[in-house]
Amino acid sequence: MVARAFGWRSPSGRGVADSLGARTAALKPTASVSERRSYGGGTLNAYWDMLLAAAGYCAWQVVVDRNTVTVHLPPACGGEVNTSIPEKAMSERGIVALIGGEPGRALEAISLPLEQFGFATIHVAGVKGARALQRSPVDAVLLLRDGAEADLADLATLQAGIPGVPVIVLAPSDQRLAVRVKRAQAFSFLAMPCDPTELIQLVKRAAALTGLRRQLRGARLGAASRELVGASSAMRRVRAQVVQVAPLDVPVLIEGETGTGKDVVAHALHAASRRAGGPFVAVDCAALPESLVEAELFGNVGGAFTGAATSRRGKFSVADGGTLFLDEIMHLPLSVQPRLLRALDTGEICPLGADRAERSNFRLVTAATRSLRDEAQAGRFRLDLVHRLEVVTIAMPPLRDHREDIPELVEHLLRVLCVQMDRAIPTATPAFLDWLRDQPWAGNVRELRNVLERSLILKQGGPLQPPTPIAMQPELSSFHEAKRRIVDAFEREYLQRALAESNGTVADLAARVGVSLRQTYNLLSRHGLGDGRG
Repeated sequence: MVARAFGWRSPSGRGVADSLGARTAALKPTASVSERRSYGGGTLNAYWDMLLAAAGYCAWQVVVDRNTVTVHLPPACGGEVNTSIPEKAMSERGIVALIGGEPGRALEAISLPLEQFGFATIHVAGVKGARALQRSPVDAVLLLRDGAEADLADLATLQAGIPGVPVIVLAPSDQRLAVRVKRAQAFSFLAMPCDPTELIQLVKRAAALTGLRRQLRGARLGAASRELVGASSAMRRVRAQVVQVAPLDVPVLIEGETGTGKDVVAHALHAASRRAGGPFVAVDCAALPESLVEAELFGNVGGAFTGAATSRRGKFSVADGGTLFLDEIMHLPLSVQPRLLRALDTGEICPLGADRAERSNFRLVTAATRSLRDEAQAGRFRLDLVHRLEVVTIAMPPLRDHREDIPELVEHLLRVLCVQMDRAIPTATPAFLDWLRDQPWAGNVRELRNVLERSLILKQGGPLQPPTPIAMQPELSSFHEAKRRIVDAFEREYLQRALAESNGTVADLAARVGVSLRQTYNLLSRHGLGDGRG
């Protein structure tokens, strides 16, 4: 770290020799020996003066050995000086990205004080190259601009590309530019040339803010991950993927049967991302009439179509700065898919009837109960859109594949339900847990929740027990009540088997059992077997 802090270049611009932590540099002897000695202890003003010197050099050598810096000066300048380095300077305080500016002494005048203080610095030539920073744990960004009339269009692009990271604009002093920077919601404006101490203090505050935001994201991720209950290898794998992918601003596709918790994963991804402070907008594509899908997603201006009396923002626009979750994405009509692809590629949204597009900075998370590649092979989905959506794929396991998690799921769901119902949490008997493990769980975790909720409502006191067979229930009050219970049991068992054979998709289930899609949704909802959502 310290060797980097002394990473000067000679006046010719060539790199300085580096061997076993020793660096040799040529600096102007304009500062006194005492200033040089105080620089070894961390005085930045003398360092700034020496760094900007342009003539009259004398050679000296800096050797780093653990916590000691030995500065070898020519005899005329005072000889050898030994200085201890503060322990805080031996550790990285964070990563600062410098965007713009040409390599040279002016850029080093900004980066080297930060490195000497303990920050690691990265130089990126332009905003386009800053895309790589999305996957880097950057703590602060310095955007360098040359003229007083600097173009701040790059500032918005930068803020959209790495949301949540404070951006400090460095430019020549100009009051109007400072106001423009403030209105653009940058972290701060710093007039150049600046005092290194002021620069360091500003970067420290920006890095501290980033650290607090990360802690908040971690807390939110912890809260969201608690909903992904289970110690099985399948659920551990899901949680690990969520933690790994959440900070990355890339599209995520969540695959799994209905009721497996795809919406919980989507919320967790948002909560742990840099967009956690923005909106989370969920859309169920299966519930949208085909004629209204475009208007719902992209918005419309007044008079764009029959019935559109006023302008209306679409979900893409509402999700600006946050996350857009498209559930049951395989139901998105083919006619709308090219517009979604363009929105992903360009970030531009054109409402129906509008003359020009508007920009929206969103992160897209999608969910599907069927393989999108199979849908593309069947001609129902664009393959190029599949490629854009499945940058990262998270597969949610069906409950029947991790039955060992049922006791933990029961404990978690009972706690949630009892808080909602304002009841004491009952004990689940071993017999009750064994009965739960034996169920087919075509509706997965959603069905399990429904079973537990019904058990709490019908419970007469004491611990939870397996349900008594209908023929043995003494509380039947009438023929009609007995008939209703028997029909309910038949419908439930029939739907469970049919849903399992139809790969957990509602559309296939409706075709198999020969009833309408709406009636199928109603039956599934009545029996707690899922409603077609993830």
